[in-house]
Amino acid sequence: MWSKMPVFNGWKLVESLKIGNATGIDNIPSEAIQAGGGVSIEALYKLINEIWRITITPLSKVQTFVNRRLHQILGILWTNVITNEELWQDLNRKMLQSQ
Repeated sequence: MWSKMPVFNGWKLVESLKIGNATGIDNIPSEAIQAGGGVSIEALYKLINEIWRITITPLSKVQTFVNRRLHQILGILWTNVITNEELWQDLNRKMLQSQ
């Protein structure tokens, strides 16, 4: 899972828009986005950052929930400090033993 948003090259994205194509689901023609220049790029940047924030945060919360349940299922007490990597290795080892 990514913890940091990938690099966003707004100029490259805006320049790659095809002229004369039908509008997308947002009904914004590519010409309007290109004409906006830096304002368009700033708006796209903010939008992409917000989408990234609301997508990644819930995923990390789900992963935390899963890891806590695995501790319970595997009988690992909270006093036994192990990394998440060790937790998943222990799970894989126990699954292989049960086969």
